[in-house]
Amino acid sequence: GDLARRPAAGTLCDCALGTEWSTLILEGRARDCLATTTGAIVTTRAVDDALGHLPLLFWRVEQQAASRYLLQAVVDDANVLEAARGALVALFGDGADVGVERVSRFSPERSLKFRQTVSALGSPWSTPVPLPSGR
Repeated sequence: GDLARRPAAGTLCDCALGTEWSTLILEGRARDCLATTTGAIVTTRAVDDALGHLPLLFWRVEQQAASRYLLQAVVDDANVLEAARGALVALFGDGADVGVERVSRFSPERSLKFRQTVSALGSPWSTPVPLPSGR
């Protein structure tokens, strides 16, 4: 299902409807969550927030193992990928092995949707993610 949270008390809505409306912050889908190297849950929104300041035209992050991730991105300038790697290491934690790959396009899922975060381990909401050895 979809994940959403209420903003902190006193946070005002900056939407066109004004500041009096109750809002929810959409975090993504539970099945698309990833896990940090310590097992903390990371939503698609958290990844988007980490990468949002970079000029990525489109991106996808796959968690391949407990501490291994792959960022695939459509970019005009491949040099931005190193900054993206740094942002993801900061998000996923010490010991995160983040690979980066420049791609020219993405294929949609059968539903014709594009998933931006995917875990080969399954969602940490439903499947405990094994921690790397030594942790």
